[in-house]
Amino acid sequence: MGSSISFSWGKNRVDLAELFDTVDEWALKANVKFLVAFDELQIVRGERALPRLLTHVADTNRNVVLVVSGSEVGVLFDFLEFDNPSSPLYGRHYSEITLNKFPETKSIEFLRSGFEQIGLRVQEDVSTYAVEQLDGVIGWLTRFGAKCREHKSCTKSIVDTVAYEGGKLARKEAVSLLLRSKRYSTILNYLAKVERAHWNEIKMILEAREGHTITNAAFTQLLYNLVKMGFIEKEEDAYTIYDPLLKRGLLEHPLPEQL
Repeated sequence: MGSSISFSWGKNRVDLAELFDTVDEWALKANVKFLVAFDELQIVRGERALPRLLTHVADTNRNVVLVVSGSEVGVLFDFLEFDNPSSPLYGRHYSEITLNKFPETKSIEFLRSGFEQIGLRVQEDVSTYAVEQLDGVIGWLTRFGAKCREHKSCTKSIVDTVAYEGGKLARKEAVSLLLRSKRYSTILNYLAKVERAHWNEIKMILEAREGHTITNAAFTQLLYNLVKMGFIEKEEDAYTIYDPLLKRGLLEHPLPEQL
């Protein structure tokens, strides 16, 4: 809404637990629930004090509602450790909302409903084209709708712009994997080209690229990590890249691979 709040993190930095206590007192007097959302929380998964803070809020601040979200849902749950008895958040009640890709009909309905809310008339062929290019990924469909609202019109060229920008953004996120292993580059680049491949096919490509065998356990862990981080998905007995715009970005600019 154009407003922001910043805190000092120096010597006299704010105590976040006390801050939430103050917010809770204000919400109680105002007879409202105060919603606090943490987006892409898995990015700070190395900060072990954060789960303790969330536990404090959940246990003592009855008028504060916490929402955490992340595109790497497996990594997010590993960080929060709801099922780990040694975790501060163990045993705390939470509700989980999983947003999967929309099927074609649901995607069309989602766009139609959104355009009605902002009073924008859109040709059916444009919505269909958007669904074809963005493949039911809610984030990209929402970004497309926001672009149309910004331009006060909706065209196929806007779809192309979202697809292009989204491809670059998705690829940029994938580049972070190189810090862990360039093997991820080989796997993602290959899946972008063939669209769908079985476990043994991907393993064979990776071994050919490196010139030596890889243990089944090590390779399986690579695929498991990519699924957990939301980069690929397993459909029946084959793997595909989850995000169509990531695939587009990799086809245009493949990730650097290990020589």
